[in-house]
Amino acid sequence: MTEIEWEKFDTDFIRLETGIAKRLKLANWRLGSWFNMPGIRFEVIEEDGKKVSKAFTTTSKRLIRAIKPFIVKAGKETAISVSILRVGEGLNTFYEVQALGKLEQKEND
Repeated sequence: MTEIEWEKFDTDFIRLETGIAKRLKLANWRLGSWFNMPGIRFEVIEEDGKKVSKAFTTTSKRLIRAIKPFIVKAGKETAISVSILRVGEGLNTFYEVQALGKLEQKEND
């Protein structure tokens, strides 16, 4: 059996760890379905102050409800900068989402 090099997967995706706030600039969000569950996928263009090109997908209803006000306020053609803190484990997990600065127009690359 071939050993899987798990660290190769860590570079292209965002992972929220309990108790560690993650500052993200998110763009081009869209609804989808992953593992037969509805969710949202974001392009991450900045992570903790560094420009990146990553993906962030969530099917967590709690996180979707927490980030929804920022998406609704931003509309489709903007990027949002938020801080996301994951608190708790398992069924006791919830998310604190805060805006970072003003909503910004998406940069044309």
